[in-house]
Amino acid sequence: MTNNKFIVISKNESASFSLKTGKPTVYKAQAGERYRVIPGEQSKEKTVKNVVARRSGDDLLLDYADGTQILIEGYFAVCRSDACSITLPSDDSEGVTLTENTPVLAALADGSSLVYAHGEKDALLAIAIHNPSLKLALTALTESPTFGNTDAVGEMGILFGLASGVYLAQNTSSATPQGPLDKVAPNVKSVSLDPNDDGLTDNGVDLRVDFGEGVSAGDTLVTNIFRGKELAQTITTVVTTADLKTGYVVQHVSAATVAVAGSFSSESQIHDAAGNRGNAVNKADPFTNVDGLVHDDYMANAFVFIDRNRNDTFDEGDVGTYTNTSGRFSLTIDPSAGLPIISIGGVDTATGLLNANVLYKAYTGAVDVNNTGLDIVLSPLTTLISEVAEKSKPAGNSVTLDC
Repeated sequence: MTNNKFIVISKNESASFSLKTGKPTVYKAQAGERYRVIPGEQSKEKTVKNVVARRSGDDLLLDYADGTQILIEGYFAVCRSDACSITLPSDDSEGVTLTENTPVLAALADGSSLVYAHGEKDALLAIAIHNPSLKLALTALTESPTFGNTDAVGEMGILFGLASGVYLAQNTSSATPQGPLDKVAPNVKSVSLDPNDDGLTDNGVDLRVDFGEGVSAGDTLVTNIFRGKELAQTITTVVTTADLKTGYVVQHVSAATVAVAGSFSSESQIHDAAGNRGNAVNKADPFTNVDGLVHDDYMANAFVFIDRNRNDTFDEGDVGTYTNTSGRFSLTIDPSAGLPIISIGGVDTATGLLNANVLYKAYTGAVDVNNTGLDIVLSPLTTLISEVAEKSKPAGNSVTLDC
């Protein structure tokens, strides 16, 4: 295969070395150097087109349409304050220089961030063919209504990033940017346990994040999940046009994250391609992973469910699970909802007798995840407390039990 690209190094561009087309090249950034990638040693072209630039930590990753890859290690750290720089293609003949302040266009699933792309739409999407989150980000950005009149651009559209924003322009040297992305910071409206979450901790947890004002396709939603004060998981989602129609995104908290029972909190924020960041919505208890016990003695294979419509019956939309041989169960709940947790049936492990239709009840408000061991118990006593509380509530009375 012909080595037809050269990376030009140093201020006066006197030094160069060839790249292996279609293969990766690793280079360590050094202060005082200026970088460009050109099609050939004698080429009149200033830079190679059809390129996607990503940031991974302080490293710069460049992917080209022919498969060539360049990793410049430490670029965003070493090249601060114009200590060194790289020039990438743009519709401007001078090109574009990436700096430590270049805004993130989209956070990607592999932990890197899309910071720049330039070329024909089909070529850019082909670069991302093996990177689904990158392809989704590029697709969402090119579909964004804030890019101006994309119908006039057609299939030869070029996507490129500048410090002032991201634009879509025609593939001509005289093309004029259609205008910057979002001027309004994208906001999160609310965060809650998704109504369709199945409540089974073994399957993880689904959170619903509702959009506020200023959200566009291509914006990036980042949600941090905390167990106590410890960061347990970061979830990144690129907003699509389909998400805009529903008005929300469902983000999945992994089963590994919720494997340890406890109280969780979340922080959600959206940033757009222009670098604007919206409000950060903190939710103290979007969900709680509960370890419970059905006891009168231990009830094995009892069915435990969250009674969302408070009718003491398992209906469509309720979530439930079965106790194990020790009467233990795990469920994911919304602790702020104050809903009944109900157990029915099962086998008394002490006598071997069926529990038939005997029902035990407690309320999600009784959950205490700070307890060592169990968070809640369903028993004849908790059922009595629940019944007294239900009867007292309409009269505005409180319930006090002296044990």
